[in-house]
Amino acid sequence: MPTDGDARALKLQVSFQQLGVAASALNQSSDRFGAAVSKLDAALTALNLGVTAWFCYVNYQDPQGSQYRTEEQLGYAKIGNKRGLALQIVEFDDINDDYAIKDSWLFNDAPRELRLRAVEHIPDLIDKLVKETTRTAERVSRKATVALELATQVEKIAQKAGRQ
Repeated sequence: MPTDGDARALKLQVSFQQLGVAASALNQSSDRFGAAVSKLDAALTALNLGVTAWFCYVNYQDPQGSQYRTEEQLGYAKIGNKRGLALQIVEFDDINDDYAIKDSWLFNDAPRELRLRAVEHIPDLIDKLVKETTRTAERVSRKATVALELATQVEKIAQKAGRQ
């Protein structure tokens, strides 16, 4: 006659086998998800943007009206020495108008739950990148004009000094 211990051992064996199957399916799905994001990342990197943009896709605030709120942000930024799609958690102190970045990762290095919440907001981030890239291009163009004017003036001064 089987004992309670035998029944628990059999249940554990069946559950562990089911866990192995579920883990395999999860790993395959995670690999597909990561590869798809890597393609998006490579396409953005090929543009050589050199700009940073962040999009808030989750905003938590204490229902009691605390001065603190936390955002999950999807971005295109430099994390460590690599530029790419990224995620970060930022805590804001609205009373003191201050914030602190609690954690940041390149997208595929972030916790799975953050990645799953963020992925559908990539089009929003790309819209933000368009605006930031356009704004940056305009600023660089204005400053290039200033730099050219300064260079022209310095050349004239140098030429006059060389004739003396």
